Amino acid sequence: MQKIIYPYIRFSSEKQSGGHSHKRQMESIEDYAKINSYEVNDTLNLRDLGISAYKGKNAEIGALGMFIKMVEDGSIPTDGSSYLCIEQFDRLSRQTVDEAYSLFRKILLLNVNIITLMDKKVYTKKSLNDMVSIISSLLLMEQANIESRNKGKRVAAVFKTRLEQLRNGEKVQFGYMLPGWIDNLGTKTATNFVINDKVKTVKMIINMYLKGETMGHIARILNEKQIPQFARKKTKNKSAWNSGKISHLLTNQCLLGQLRIKKTNEIIENYYPAVLSKDDWDDIQSSKKINAKIKVAGRRSINIFQGRLFCADCGNKYYFETDDKLGKNGKKYIYHMLKCSGRRFHSCDSKSIRFDDLTDNNFFFFEKVLDKQKTEYYDKIKSEIKLSEKSISKLNDQTKEIDELLNNDEIGFKAHAISTSKIIDKIEIIETNIALNKQHILFTRHTNMVDSFDKNDPISVGKAKKFIKDNYAGIIISSKHATIISLMKSGEFFIKPIPRRGDDNIPEGYFQLDKIKQNLQKQSRKGMMDGKFTELLTAFNFYDTVID
Repeated sequence: MQKIIYPYIRFSSEKQSGGHSHKRQMESIEDYAKINSYEVNDTLNLRDLGISAYKGKNAEIGALGMFIKMVEDGSIPTDGSSYLCIEQFDRLSRQTVDEAYSLFRKILLLNVNIITLMDKKVYTKKSLNDMVSIISSLLLMEQANIESRNKGKRVAAVFKTRLEQLRNGEKVQFGYMLPGWIDNLGTKTATNFVINDKVKTVKMIINMYLKGETMGHIARILNEKQIPQFARKKTKNKSAWNSGKISHLLTNQCLLGQLRIKKTNEIIENYYPAVLSKDDWDDIQSSKKINAKIKVAGRRSINIFQGRLFCADCGNKYYFETDDKLGKNGKKYIYHMLKCSGRRFHSCDSKSIRFDDLTDNNFFFFEKVLDKQKTEYYDKIKSEIKLSEKSISKLNDQTKEIDELLNNDEIGFKAHAISTSKIIDKIEIIETNIALNKQHILFTRHTNMVDSFDKNDPISVGKAKKFIKDNYAGIIISSKHATIISLMKSGEFFIKPIPRRGDDNIPEGYFQLDKIKQNLQKQSRKGMMDGKFTELLTAFNFYDTVID
């Protein structure tokens, strides 16, 4: 059985990404794997870069949390061949000992081993019955938690000192990240902030907005002119402008030369060189408020797929647009279209899709989930849940019997610990299966089902939006291969041909699947894909999944 290492790399501040923390951790893992004949699988890209383990965020919203979910749903083998490799315990968790040990135990109980390179130790499920290993790991966890608390105190002290310096008028650099149009020609303790050439783009955006251009149109103009964005902070899609980035820039108080301290909500005046006047700033903020009110007061969007449609040909999102054309009779016709945003700035040649084609009552968005509404189907799952609950009840009775044997001095502490641990392992596995079955029912059976859709009826639109949101994690559209792939929140995949594109031969779509995967991997290597789409494909282990 080939042993597979899944490298997990974490550091708590984005500033460390500019150093060698990431490179050092990866090199250590690769060296260990080579010496000990492990195979490294880094396709999951388990990186929590800039996510703290002190409050456990990496196990909730980060790559570590995603890894645990993939283990739980069977995407990662649990036959003892999988090894989560970390530099040391503080990469995994810096929480209290109880919380850290709970996470450590959870991973091992899933039959995924843990390697710590600091001491070259390998922890397995059996390690939970080894008191020496447990005590050793607890001591390391306590040390990591103490170090993190001390680090937090040091950071708080530095923050307090720098804030006092700013209040006293000293020219110190408060944060490590500056606005994209500002450079520091001085030092961190004696700053000399100057405006760089990127201010031309800033002023272009300001002037266009003051002349009445929408933020979406400004973004399209910048993308068409291939003007790069200049945010120093990492974004999910670094190559393209969008209305959100324009909005963020126009509300950035650094434009006025101000520094806003988020923790205290203080404003430091004249901190940076200003790039616009107070009058222009007030005009921009006033316009944004008026436009926001108009948007809210206007007709609500009928796009029920918002944020869930992705192009398989270039890796970017689809957007909703209303087109109007004059017929030969002079009559105006309105068309609701779905278009790939990559056509604007990545030269994607995908074709537009009629919104009405995807919301047809007979199309798979409603049909496939409705097929699951068979009484026998759900009765079978419910029956499995009841049997599992009975098994847990029996195991709990066994635990009480073992406790009684210990109380009567009929067995020793070690025998009690081992027996109880084995029962707890079984209970946790059964509870996981119960949770998965309940989740499956939740995602495939709704009281808010949609059996028809009317885009002119706000109630129908609202129900359809909820239905898509509750059931679909993402919908992949390949214009090139005339194929649509649905990624269901229940973990299932559906594949259909695009309406009005040749015949409705589903097997042909399956045949094209490998080509679609290869193209997406190519776009990913180029760094051209939408960040949310990349995360979605990773979470579903899409490239390695066989759809049947």
